[in-house]
Amino acid sequence: MIWCAYSYIAIPILLFFWGWLAFGYALFGTVVLAYGTYLAMRSHKDEGNALIQQRSWPYLLGIAAVVIIWVVLSGQGGFVYQNTDWHWRNAIFRDLMTHSWPVYYPSTDSALVYYIAHWLPAAFIGKFLGWQGGNIALFTWTLLGCLLTCYFISRYFRTVSLLLILLFILFSGLDIVGTLVRYLLVHSTGLDNSLHLEWWASYFQFSSMSTQLFWVFNQTVVPWLAFFLLMNQTDKKSLFFIAAVTIPFGPFPFLGLFLIAAFMAVQHIFTEKNRLHAFRTLLTVQNVLPPLLILIVFQLYYKSNSAVTNSDLRWHLLDMYPVWLIWYLLFCLLEFGVLALLLRKRYRGDWMFVYLIFLLLVIPMFGIGGGSDLCMRASIPPLCLLFLYTGRYLLELAQAKQLTSRMGIALHVVLILGSITPLSEIVRPIRFAIEKHKISQPADEIGTYEGKDPTRLANFLSLRPQDSAFYRMLEKALIP
Repeated sequence: MIWCAYSYIAIPILLFFWGWLAFGYALFGTVVLAYGTYLAMRSHKDEGNALIQQRSWPYLLGIAAVVIIWVVLSGQGGFVYQNTDWHWRNAIFRDLMTHSWPVYYPSTDSALVYYIAHWLPAAFIGKFLGWQGGNIALFTWTLLGCLLTCYFISRYFRTVSLLLILLFILFSGLDIVGTLVRYLLVHSTGLDNSLHLEWWASYFQFSSMSTQLFWVFNQTVVPWLAFFLLMNQTDKKSLFFIAAVTIPFGPFPFLGLFLIAAFMAVQHIFTEKNRLHAFRTLLTVQNVLPPLLILIVFQLYYKSNSAVTNSDLRWHLLDMYPVWLIWYLLFCLLEFGVLALLLRKRYRGDWMFVYLIFLLLVIPMFGIGGGSDLCMRASIPPLCLLFLYTGRYLLELAQAKQLTSRMGIALHVVLILGSITPLSEIVRPIRFAIEKHKISQPADEIGTYEGKDPTRLANFLSLRPQDSAFYRMLEKALIP
């Protein structure tokens, strides 16, 4: 499974290298990434089939069926209702299939610049099999990533459990409580609005695992997999490699994962007797060369995006009225504070847990541009870490037969209330299928970015890409 996970992450990056970079740079990038991936795989201990053999095949197939249903309901493949963001994502996917790489729009002199890595394997297949074949490939690719994530979750806990996978799928903050509070105080969020519970705090949002998959799968699946790979490492030789390979899938999830990897590195240095030796163990080839390469290439690529010029870092709290400070504190309490209070006794003295709470407190304070993307996406790896702490505590309570204790009941109540948010995402396509008497409801009104007003698509495009440093230094010729 180790080689499968690393290959899953590396293949889209290699496709980007050969589709977007000039030949010499693509060849160099391939050699560096392939060698770094090989070294990273060697630093993992492959347990083979020992974990899988804990359970019967019917049990394993049951877990797989749950994950398959989850991915289907997320909109992958277009089998069911797709939420409104799919209008934009389907246009990106179609253009990756129908246009030469790099994707260039001659009618508007613009190029596609976005977090496109997740689509590339399926888009490559779609070039030969068409739209339907490409969608099936995208569904299969996303499903594979989710199944690998579930495998490494099980590997971390050293047990294969459907309940742990369901905990991951349904893990979320207390958005329903926040929605009720907002309704009672300002009546601005209707109690019947079950579609977007997570926007109750306006400025702030920590997306549930299901929300991440249903809305921003391209920034979610590989960061999930990379995080759980990181937590399954037996040494620190590939910490920064694992973090860096998430950059092509989104800079904000990378930021969250890098902050965790950096803390693990510092903790490693200061807990070893020979700190100099510990520091040297971090200076591996895979921790240095591939991260530098990926950082340079994708920093230039993302910087060519036209929206980046208006995306300065902002400290939210400076822009807020006092009432928004109250909302921030309430947000922190409901999204992770209540759960952290329940876990604090068990993890008192665990510096990683303390650092996790610090991250979750700080991330919402900052924003880039006019949106909340930094808060929503940089929090993806920290929320995965909170899930691990919660799952570990639940397993300990179960082993001690204390699930019905006051602490166990309180934890179950919090988790059940939190599950309302992901359940609202999961139920939505089912509800729309019943209401509209139609199962497949793809969101594909935009079609393509070709010929569209580029100023309205600045988040996805580079205007006059020939002027960007990425094009001038690294990119192969755009095809007019």
